[in-house]
Amino acid sequence: MSTEKRDKLEAIEKRAQERWAAEKPYEADPMPGKEKFFVTFPYPYMNGRLHLGHAFSFSKSEFAVRFWRMKGRVALWPFGLHVTGTPIAACAQKLSNEMKQYGCPPQFPPEVLEKPKEEKPKEEVGAPTKFKGRRGKVGPAKPQWLIMESMGIPAEEIPKFADPRHWLDYFPPLALQDATRLGCHIDARRSFITTDANPFYDSFVRWQFAHLQKKDLLAFGKRYCIYSPLDGQPCADHDRASGEGVAPQEYTIVKLRVRDPATIEALKPHSAVFEGKDVVLPGATLRSETVVGQTNVWMSPNVVYKAFEVQFPGAAKSEIWLTTAKAARNMAYQDVLVNGQASHTPQPLFEVSGEHLIGLPVRAPHCPFETIYTLPMSTISESKGTAVVMSVPSDSPDDWINHQTLVNKPDYRAKLGIKDEWIMPFTPVPILDVGAEMGQNSAEFMCKKLKIGGPKDATLLEEAKKECYNAGFYNGVMITGPFKGEKVADAKQKMADLMIAEGDAVKYQEPMKEVMSRSGDECVVALTDQWFLKYGIDDWKAQVKQHVEGSLETYFPGIRNAFDEALGFLSSWPCSRNFGLGTSLPAREGEDARVIIDSLSDSTIYMAYYTVARFLHEVEDGSINLDASKPNKAGVKPEMMTHEAWDFILLNKGTAEAVEASTGLPRATAEAMRDEFNYFYPVDLRVSGKDLIQNHLTMFLYNHAAIWDQDQSKWPRSIYCNGHILIDGKKMSKSEGNFVTLEEAISKYTADGSRMALADSGDSLDDANFVTDNASGMILKLNAFINFVESRKKSLDTFRTGELNLFDRIMMNALNSAITKTDSFYQKMSFRSALNAVFFELQAEEVQYELQCANDGPHRDVMAKYLDAVVVMLMPIIPHTVEHLWTEVLGHERSVMHESFPEPSAPVDIGLQFASKLIQDVAHDIRTQVQKLAKKRGPIDTVTVYVAPQYAEWQGEGPAAPN
Repeated sequence: MSTEKRDKLEAIEKRAQERWAAEKPYEADPMPGKEKFFVTFPYPYMNGRLHLGHAFSFSKSEFAVRFWRMKGRVALWPFGLHVTGTPIAACAQKLSNEMKQYGCPPQFPPEVLEKPKEEKPKEEVGAPTKFKGRRGKVGPAKPQWLIMESMGIPAEEIPKFADPRHWLDYFPPLALQDATRLGCHIDARRSFITTDANPFYDSFVRWQFAHLQKKDLLAFGKRYCIYSPLDGQPCADHDRASGEGVAPQEYTIVKLRVRDPATIEALKPHSAVFEGKDVVLPGATLRSETVVGQTNVWMSPNVVYKAFEVQFPGAAKSEIWLTTAKAARNMAYQDVLVNGQASHTPQPLFEVSGEHLIGLPVRAPHCPFETIYTLPMSTISESKGTAVVMSVPSDSPDDWINHQTLVNKPDYRAKLGIKDEWIMPFTPVPILDVGAEMGQNSAEFMCKKLKIGGPKDATLLEEAKKECYNAGFYNGVMITGPFKGEKVADAKQKMADLMIAEGDAVKYQEPMKEVMSRSGDECVVALTDQWFLKYGIDDWKAQVKQHVEGSLETYFPGIRNAFDEALGFLSSWPCSRNFGLGTSLPAREGEDARVIIDSLSDSTIYMAYYTVARFLHEVEDGSINLDASKPNKAGVKPEMMTHEAWDFILLNKGTAEAVEASTGLPRATAEAMRDEFNYFYPVDLRVSGKDLIQNHLTMFLYNHAAIWDQDQSKWPRSIYCNGHILIDGKKMSKSEGNFVTLEEAISKYTADGSRMALADSGDSLDDANFVTDNASGMILKLNAFINFVESRKKSLDTFRTGELNLFDRIMMNALNSAITKTDSFYQKMSFRSALNAVFFELQAEEVQYELQCANDGPHRDVMAKYLDAVVVMLMPIIPHTVEHLWTEVLGHERSVMHESFPEPSAPVDIGLQFASKLIQDVAHDIRTQVQKLAKKRGPIDTVTVYVAPQYAEWQGEGPAAPN
């Protein structure tokens, strides 16, 4: 297949980039008196090449910075590289271990190379004793050596990556290289890497955390967090292979004590283990107030329950709990002694299949029945809670439908071996009144209303459950139990506190969903001694909430709502790690091990660092030194950047003379750095994927409110979020074979072809779709556009001159309308609409114009203005093509980078728009009729159009007709 058209675009792109490299239009310095525009994008993590997911998000920054440059702003877009955290260190360690175990290059045994197999689900039937399974993949993780090979790294180079430092030297320059190939408007003088590998950034982060600690927003103590036992440290979002955004979920575990366990057939063989101890079925619940309505306990006949000796803090003695290994492992990391030990993965004392635990007599606290029994429910999952579920049929649709199935089907009970005395005496007990039609038996009401036929109606049961729980929690009033007459919302915590005080319940936490660390460990919730940031405290949260609801521009209502939700749940954040790369936290007395700041917490105000980074990272020869290992041309040394220096530069505290005296930082340099910060700050636009609202973006707002609490003018002005990008409608994934690096996209579709396809993919919060066929098609469209401009430029002197006719004025009006619309689209970050308005809709208007002027030809001035405007308006999206057309085809000497966005020559004339539409409609009708009549009468040479001399009276108030 010929690559001529692609090669032509690549040559154009190369010439444009060479010109920009020489002229350096992206370098933005303060221009007092001139308005600025400062845009940032979350610096990408450097454990691989940039890919289309990165490019889709940062293309929004790219299009925006170019547009606002054209609007006269001093436009700054810097681009840092993130290397903080565990992923790089974990990958390096994994690679090192592989080489030690399997040689170099590794000779992996077949079982290591085995691809994960997909488990088939077991039969999904809703009856109580039928198991409902899920698909999952099992098998070894892909070796790190093979992952490096898949990145295109030569085998002889791979061993170097066993050193984490090599990652920092290898991938960041490639990221800047790829961004440059895409034509990004990046001021590379301000690029850098994070961690203490860069002493300037290290001092900046330490300065930030010193202020947070001084303001009592950073503290040390015990906190629950998602934790990797294998890594021996908390596992934040950036440390996870899966489960990003998952937080701890708190349960109340109610102790359901088995009566006379030594007499239970299934437990007799193990009586020596529990002699003198209570045997407990731990019922985990989110609704502790409902214990007053228990009728039975559900257990799964398909789960093998494990016995552990459990002793919670403050308990006088230990108990034997029958639960899952997963729950026991979580407990062991929450200061709970499991089998006499904490912080370990406990092994069960004995195991019993759930099918042998049906019919156990149980004493439940505050239950209306002295003894209740365990009954089968096979849909119980081992992955959630304790696999022991309390049954409250009056309140829970799931409980009610399963309870009724057993009550109403004696043959079914007999088949399952369920005795009547375990179920028949226990009728549902109303526990709360929600008023209205639900009344006191909401579960029964909703099951009948939705006509739920049985346990297998999972979708309807889920709908019923939401209705019942929402109505009960927000409107319900307790009608029985110790908190009769109180609102459910109040009774929930009071009942939990009462049972805990009575020794009948404990608090327990686990991840809301499965979380896997990048080291391959399934995480738990741990209660650990750690440094944490006090997100969520009232005063700090109120500041951020006021910002979000007040001056912060978020472009979509959904983004503002997501921030409200994040502010509701984001609380104490564990920010310390024992493993990985980063900046050290303040040492505590008696603490020997180095503790580093996590990768989300060192990334909240680094936008301020950008404003002064050129002083720290630009070398005398103009090159950029990402880690500051070479002297910078400003003469700033790492030891000069003390807290006092950062205070002066970023907080306007103290004097330059005092800073120079104490640090050696030259006064003129300190003042220049301060002035640069004050000129460019705050961030005018922060662009990010919507998934970061739940952590990074909300922390971004919190930390700006903390550091600049005395100067709200430094708080971010706007945040734009986009969805994820799909490739041909599918999630980008290496396993799908559709993972596309930015370098691959540019090589295949060219830079402007890729940019155009990214702009065309979408701008909303919904996931966008990068269609590869469309991207390929952009190469043809760009070539056609170039050919059109070249052709019209060559013919310009042959075009008509003199007075403008009606069609000329219609075309000029269409151009003015396009300029106005496109300006608005760019300002609203609607880049797909901007592309459509100029590249497709306006060009269609031009085609129509030439058809209408077929006899006399287009007007020279109209065509000249059109060519200039259409080219310039596309500069944010396809700058290489536009640079070629502007300078090499249209003949302008100055780079298009210095052109302003076009201004309309006159207000949009609605009358001309109406006339244009009318002419097109009439012409279409005439063509249709001519074609139709020609079949009957033969060729038609003449058409007469009759026009009324004036508007009818009823049309008199319509738009004025053009002359």
